[in-house]
Amino acid sequence: MRFVLAFAFLSMALIGAAHAAACAPPRLLNSVPMSLVHDGGMAVVSASLDGRPVQFQLDTGSIFSQVSRTPAEALHLTGLEIPRGQFDIAGRFSREAARITTFTLGGMEATGFYARLAPNPDFSPEPPFDGILATDMMARYDVDLDFGHYRLNYFEPEACQGGNAYWAPNTLAVLLIPALPGRAYVDVMLDGRKISALLDTGSEHSMMNPALARELFGLGEGAPGTTPGEVISDGATAKADFHTFSSLSLGAVRLTDIPVAIVRDAKTARDGEIHISRAIPERFDLSKLLPGLTLGMDALRQTHLYISFRNQRVYVSAADDGNGSAPAGGAPNKLTVWQFGYEPLHPFVRY
Repeated sequence: MRFVLAFAFLSMALIGAAHAAACAPPRLLNSVPMSLVHDGGMAVVSASLDGRPVQFQLDTGSIFSQVSRTPAEALHLTGLEIPRGQFDIAGRFSREAARITTFTLGGMEATGFYARLAPNPDFSPEPPFDGILATDMMARYDVDLDFGHYRLNYFEPEACQGGNAYWAPNTLAVLLIPALPGRAYVDVMLDGRKISALLDTGSEHSMMNPALARELFGLGEGAPGTTPGEVISDGATAKADFHTFSSLSLGAVRLTDIPVAIVRDAKTARDGEIHISRAIPERFDLSKLLPGLTLGMDALRQTHLYISFRNQRVYVSAADDGNGSAPAGGAPNKLTVWQFGYEPLHPFVRY
């Protein structure tokens, strides 16, 4: 009997050890400092592109990494026309890409891939970034945005749920995201309304689709309780009407007094009519392209975000909740750039 009990305890210990090993925190692959610029509305990291130093804006709302026109010319990048173009929120259209020989971000390096060429940011003659670091450089990893300590961390994908909430916050929300490659949509509550929202660090402001604003809240251009202004996303500006919502909840994490830009719909300049086409440069209908709700940096910089694209979940806490100490990293690693296979079939707008 003693042998049987001892064997049973040994088996349980081995199973427990195997489970612990399977659920061990994933390995840290890369950690780089990030800066919050333009009054905290843009998260920027230093990198090098073909051997030259560049500043790239972090953009969890776009799936294509991009280089602005002027830096691309300085780097002597050659633009190649691609089948599908893209709009930005200002309605500017671009359809070129350039081959990047080497891109280095901290201890990670990507070689021989294509990045989109995009119009120069229109909000400043000297913008604080040269390009966009999008989710094609994140989707193969767990990406940790520690806004409380200004760090961008890359981890191996976690083996089990909760395996890498390393900062041990008192309040942690676990939010599911759909199987849509490179885009993190989560369900949130905005003033008591459940809405699917895109997590978009590339947008300075949280934004709402004008159609949804009218439908759920009766808000439109010039409505009582709104203030006219401009919204900035990926360096492009658009007219908007701002309304402050009292409560935004991401699971158990609650933010208060969130200003949301209700973007004014855009019409074709040629004839004043709204069109649905997403491939012809002079035809642009913003409300057909924008998500219902986009959570921008005005909201996200108040949080600590850990996005596990492969496991389709996001961990969220308040930015100052927890110890914030990421585990030690290892040797330099290759940065895999995922060229999204469904690109030719899917229309995109830079949010």
